[in-house]
Amino acid sequence: MHAVSGSVDLGSHPVRSVAVLTDGAATLVERHGRTWEHLFDILDLGPDELVRRTRVADEGATVELRGKRLDDATAVLCRFVDTDIP
Repeated sequence: MHAVSGSVDLGSHPVRSVAVLTDGAATLVERHGRTWEHLFDILDLGPDELVRRTRVADEGATVELRGKRLDDATAVLCRFVDTDIP
């Protein structure tokens, strides 16, 4: 097992939410060409919906683009509340 880490210069843009995903949950972006923004939109509906849509995309994909048959798909969404907003 290994982890991927990195950093991004956000300048003056505040971080409003962060997702922690296993590779199985990131499949929509990494294998099926969706954007990270699209993944966050789905994740707003809940982790179950993200996993469901990932499985649907895998079932309709060619063999080369499918995720592992019994791949885990775990997602956590953390939203940050700005207490300075009236």
